[in-house]
Amino acid sequence: MILGYGEDPLTFWALKSKLSNILEKLEDESEPSDCLIFYRPSFGRSGGAQRAEFGEFDAIMGTSKATYLKPPT
Repeated sequence: MILGYGEDPLTFWALKSKLSNILEKLEDESEPSDCLIFYRPSFGRSGGAQRAEFGEFDAIMGTSKATYLKPPT
């Protein structure tokens, strides 16, 4: 069971359960077990009135072919 809010649990679930599908969509032939994944929940962001707030990446995935960034949604 995964408990959470926003898109963070969905990102975590996809990386744990659907990594093969993600690699296929990216046309990356790497084995899921060979991928290096950094996952970090966003814990929300607070922007000020006079500045843009872009947040950090929710996940970074490295394969022998490329490095993929999953930006916050």
